[in-house]
Amino acid sequence: MAFNEFDEYETSEKVRDWLRRNAASIVGGVLLGIGGLWAWHAWQDSQAAQRERAEAAYRQLAEALAPGAAPELAAEVEARSRRLREEFGATPFATLGALLEARIAVEKGDLAEADRLLARALERSEDAALRGLVRLRLAELRLAEDKPDAALALADAVQGASWRARREGIRGDALARLGRVEEARRAYDDALAALDEGSQARAFLAMKRSDLGSASGAAPEIPAVPAAPSEAADTPASGASAEMES
Repeated sequence: MAFNEFDEYETSEKVRDWLRRNAASIVGGVLLGIGGLWAWHAWQDSQAAQRERAEAAYRQLAEALAPGAAPELAAEVEARSRRLREEFGATPFATLGALLEARIAVEKGDLAEADRLLARALERSEDAALRGLVRLRLAELRLAEDKPDAALALADAVQGASWRARREGIRGDALARLGRVEEARRAYDDALAALDEGSQARAFLAMKRSDLGSASGAAPEIPAVPAAPSEAADTPASGASAEMES
């Protein structure tokens, strides 16, 4: 037998011997890999189903809170809100539901209830973008309560370019109330710079910026803008999903 043939024979025998000794662990590893792959797909399917149920629960709450909702739907607000909070509290839809309820509470003049809802949402939300929105809503609530220091602290805690326009607009409002006029001007300027030219929110910000005047005492030159909206938009300057507008 040639040396190379002997080497091949010896190598094949070693491989067979190794396979005999490790067959159980190899088969176990294969089965574990298949099981892990199945578990991963099962988990993904479960997450997708959970998200669909959470979204449906959020839409049901929004339907009950909609203007002119049927009396029987209005009576179910608490139950639908509780279901969204308790069954889907780990999803972004629970935070969106709290934001929606807080807005309705503000419209009714119940600032204490809005504060409670937003504080709980901030505590429980795990979504960074939504936590930023909750902080900005709380900052607006503090302004409504004439607490500009608290509003400024909340707005300053919001990071990221997505909320720049709204954050700086709130900062401008708070700084103006605190008598820090030059800082308020800069905040409004930053807010305007973050908005698209066609944004309707520009009119509202431009009006407030104009009321402050400029450092030289003259009103700043601001491009013509559409009529001012009733309130600044909820969406970030870079755009956000329709869900976050609620």
